[in-house]
Amino acid sequence: MRILLVILGICALVGTAVAEKPPQDPVQYDRVECNFESIYGVNNWGEEPGPGTPNACDPGGGLPVWEWGIPVGIPAPPAPFGPNVWGTVLGGDYLNDAGEGFLSQPFLVTVGVNELAELVHYFDIETNYDGCNIVVVEEGGEETILIPIGGYPATISTSTGFYAWCVDMEEGWTDHVAAWTTDCADLTPWDGQTIQLRADFGSDNSVTYPGWYIAGYTVGSAEATPVDESTWGEIKDVFK
Repeated sequence: MRILLVILGICALVGTAVAEKPPQDPVQYDRVECNFESIYGVNNWGEEPGPGTPNACDPGGGLPVWEWGIPVGIPAPPAPFGPNVWGTVLGGDYLNDAGEGFLSQPFLVTVGVNELAELVHYFDIETNYDGCNIVVVEEGGEETILIPIGGYPATISTSTGFYAWCVDMEEGWTDHVAAWTTDCADLTPWDGQTIQLRADFGSDNSVTYPGWYIAGYTVGSAEATPVDESTWGEIKDVFK
């Protein structure tokens, strides 16, 4: 009888925990492409992982998730990207209590040359409770969330009962898009500055999905500016 009561008690606790996390409505957002007039360079992680660095993004912790390779159960990214990508665990769903950023190499932003960045990515994430975004890190250490031209679909983890490492209460991508998509961001506010970009991902302590995968990105300008290809080496490793 005592064993039965213990089992029933555990089941009741589990039921309570699930009940405290209400389902979330799907979110919508505008996916805006850059429509470049000139291309400064295309970064493709398909063949090499590059020198980018997994990076802590929450002083409280968070489990590491970033891996490079061919993900399981995810369609191949569009040409010319792939087959390898950076993703939040390649062999299955991301972890509970995950929280890790991926930091690019430093690069100089110049309007008329590379003030637009277009990310090619795939995300399938627990709606609103887990999510991801891009952060601009300046040389002095100041951090600013980089808002895509089409905006982010939601503020992540607004519930006080659940904490999403790195991205809690921040704007970001979330929900089950489950398809490769592109999002353009404007780097004009950082004209003349050397910056780094950090891809932050975070989850709370329950419910996981396939996660976030980044195939690469293109940088360029809205201006029809001739580009000296010999200078591309200066920033070709951005976000690798």
